[in-house]
Amino acid sequence: MNTIFKNIEYQTYTKEDKSLNKANVTNEQSKREVMKTAVEHMKEMIDKSGFETEEDKQKYEKGLNEKIKLGKELSQSEMNYLQRSNPILYSRIKRVQLQREMLKTKLNQCKSKKEVEETYSQATATIDKKDPDKQMVMSAYNNVTKEFKNTSQYKFLPADIKNKEIEKMIKDKKNSNRFNVRG
Repeated sequence: MNTIFKNIEYQTYTKEDKSLNKANVTNEQSKREVMKTAVEHMKEMIDKSGFETEEDKQKYEKGLNEKIKLGKELSQSEMNYLQRSNPILYSRIKRVQLQREMLKTKLNQCKSKKEVEETYSQATATIDKKDPDKQMVMSAYNNVTKEFKNTSQYKFLPADIKNKEIEKMIKDKKNSNRFNVRG
């Protein structure tokens, strides 16, 4: 940041030397010019945001909006871009992403497929009907649940905890019968 100010300050002084007499320009005016130029330069840097053309920026934003509509998880760079370009939307998306992560954590703790469905149902039931981001939250919940159901963790879950308990009891009974040989 300091190098930007020094560079701009040098450019300002050289311009002043050529166009104005140094005696007519006060030190205070020079500082104002430097600050004004620095602020303009920073605004340009923020507005440009690394895109070569306006078309590239629109393409990126379109993809980002599509990702939001589908309820997908946003990367840190995407969240940073939203924070710079649209702070209001950023705060809304941040809340949705946090809710998404909470459901993901709960799903990872489930012990059966039935519990996964119950957890999903409970999460969707807690969404307020008046929530302006209801659709985004629902999309996020649907997406995280779909992703979880595609994992090997979900595939190895029993259909119901009771079935797992019954299987364990049968297995234990078979093991105990092997050791209780009558003879």
